[in-house]
Amino acid sequence: MDGSGSGVRHFLARALDRDGRIIKFAAGGSQRIAVLLQGAYPQADWNRPQTWTAATNTVTVRRPMSNADMRDAIQRMELRAAGLEAELAFERERHHELTTARNFADSDAAGYIDRTGLEGP
Repeated sequence: MDGSGSGVRHFLARALDRDGRIIKFAAGGSQRIAVLLQGAYPQADWNRPQTWTAATNTVTVRRPMSNADMRDAIQRMELRAAGLEAELAFERERHHELTTARNFADSDAAGYIDRTGLEGP
C-alpha cells in the first residue's frame, strides 16, 4: 500500500549461479533487474513468475516445482551444507592449532612450560 491506501506492486528478481546458489544483489538491485527484464520482454505475462535464461536469452513462464524438483533441490542443499560444515570444522581446528601454538610460544618464552617428565634423564 502506498500513502493514499492504493495498492502498489513491486517486482523482484532472484539470480542463481549454475550450481543453483543465490547471487546476492546490491541494495535495490533486485527491483532494478526486474524493471530491466520487464522492459526487454514487454510481451511476457508479468503477473506470473518468469524465468530468464542467460544462455538462450529467453523468458519463459516458470513452472511449479514438482516433488522430484524439490527432492533434487534438497539434495543439492544438503551436499552444499555438508561441504560448508566440513570447511567450518577445518577452520575451527586450524584456529585451535594456531591459538595453541601461539599460547605455547608465549608460555615458553616466559618460562612457564612445565617440562617435568618431558625431558630426558
